Amino acid sequence: MRVDEKITCANCGITITWKPTIVDNKFYCCIGCSQGGPCTCDYSRLPRPEEKAPIIVKEAAEERGR
Repeated sequence: MRVDEKITCANCGITITWKPTIVDNKFYCCIGCSQGGPCTCDYSRLPRPEEKAPIIVKEAAEERGR
């Protein structure tokens, strides 16, 4: 992923300017979207671009192991 590359949520389509949630190599804005919705973002308090910590990162193998 390049620094100048725009990332959009694979579920709701919002442009993600913070570290995305990644599941199965797809980018999501939040945990809600990573689970198929609904989006759980608080649009009045979205993470800032300089915030480096992702909300969550889940590997596909973890989901299949449940």
